[in-house]
Amino acid sequence: MRDSSPPFEEIGLPPPSSLASKRALSNDGTADSSKRAHTSDVTKQPNPYFALPPPTDSYVTLYFTLCRFKRTFRIVRVPRNYTFANLHMFIMFLFESSNHYLHKMEVFDNIELYKAKKGEIKEGGRINRWLRQQIADGVTDPHSCKGTEPLMHVNMRPAGQSSFGGFDDGPEGIIQKTDAERENISYKTGGSSKNENIGIKCEYDFGSPWDIDISLNDTVPFVTSHDPSHLPVMVTAKGSSPIEDDPGEVDWRTEMESQKKSISQLFYAKDLFDRFCQGTVFSIAERETLDVYDE
Repeated sequence: MRDSSPPFEEIGLPPPSSLASKRALSNDGTADSSKRAHTSDVTKQPNPYFALPPPTDSYVTLYFTLCRFKRTFRIVRVPRNYTFANLHMFIMFLFESSNHYLHKMEVFDNIELYKAKKGEIKEGGRINRWLRQQIADGVTDPHSCKGTEPLMHVNMRPAGQSSFGGFDDGPEGIIQKTDAERENISYKTGGSSKNENIGIKCEYDFGSPWDIDISLNDTVPFVTSHDPSHLPVMVTAKGSSPIEDDPGEVDWRTEMESQKKSISQLFYAKDLFDRFCQGTVFSIAERETLDVYDE
């Protein structure tokens, strides 16, 4: 990003939810049937998925859309010091996902959004090394090339892996930060892409994926709050995810379309995500609603 404007940075993920088991993330970010642990028994360090950062007055307004589901989106002001781990857990909360499955995020620059599907990323990315060389050699017309390579892969560090050498240049020069979910992210594109042309694609459950695209919202997405906090501010929430992994009790043919489901007004409560991280509330998608329940 350009140095003259705030970087699209420090975004984290939301916590998991499940009506049946109310499972929580363990210290390696996977689902665990025990109560959410806010510290690790081994390291005595705060659990990066549920430990929120210090209060800040710097926010960025983001548009989250559940791809392929009509008008199912969230507009949220997110603290700019959130990590990808915070963001992941926040997404799990926003769209009621159990967090039982693998997930990944990729950061793209030069994105183009669908005009008819607000918030969904149509294409974007960087031209790979081979094409860059072809262009430099005059073999390929630069105007005929479109980039598809992500600016950054965000992966959770495998349990027990050393954090030494956290940044690793991939084969195409893509930065792959294996420990990125545990740290704040601040990456500049050197002015090659405007802030509004940068987005994040999140994939959850690789076998039958839910895709959540994240982009900047509003013409002035970076805002300063007069009331510093470490909590996100829900601006608009429409639609619900479908019931996840329904074991057969509900006939999917009777489930209401995502965009027609109503959403609990509790989603607008200022402290809700903090309570979610504490394990005292959780969200659940039902036939006609997306509700919030006490533990």
